[in-house]
Amino acid sequence: MSVSRLIFLFVCFVCVSSVQDVIIPYPYPLFKQCDPEWGNNTIVTTTICAVGCLLSSTAMALNGHLIMINKTDESNPGTLNYWLQTNNGYDSSNDFIEEALNTLNPLHVQWNETGGMHRTNDVDLSIVQDLLLQHEPVILNVDKGRHFVLAIGWSLDNNDTIMINDPGFERTNYSYANDVVGLRLFNMSDARRRRRVR
Repeated sequence: MSVSRLIFLFVCFVCVSSVQDVIIPYPYPLFKQCDPEWGNNTIVTTTICAVGCLLSSTAMALNGHLIMINKTDESNPGTLNYWLQTNNGYDSSNDFIEEALNTLNPLHVQWNETGGMHRTNDVDLSIVQDLLLQHEPVILNVDKGRHFVLAIGWSLDNNDTIMINDPGFERTNYSYANDVVGLRLFNMSDARRRRRVR
């Protein structure tokens, strides 16, 4: 057997053995906050590229549920940013006011400060997994509180590994126990069908 064939077989073995089995219950798009289409758009005093990770993660969730902005525009960081600017969606420090989304599409988007705002990692991973299975968006606060990402699933190989769409970096997962320091839990439903009453 040639050396090149041995190297090829070794590389293939490494590739196959490093593949994770993951569960991704619901498809969400990946939006990057520094995308040239909206990255330089101003929030209040700075840009989406600089501080738009929560905005971008929320736009991914809205888009995944086909929730439109102003009933005609596809949800993305640019359209959501404009809507938030014109609907009291930011404070003077560029912080996203989640409650503003209650007026975007009340039939399909709901925010409740008591149940939605988690400033610490006080939600059990099994609850996060249940929410994802119910197609409810889970936004994670990571990087010691400096960054937000959209949770999209979890690894079957390592139950602590949460799979994510990261608007700012080229990451695909974080450790739920070690990296997640808070959560934002919106209640959203697919705009193609009527919301279930709970």
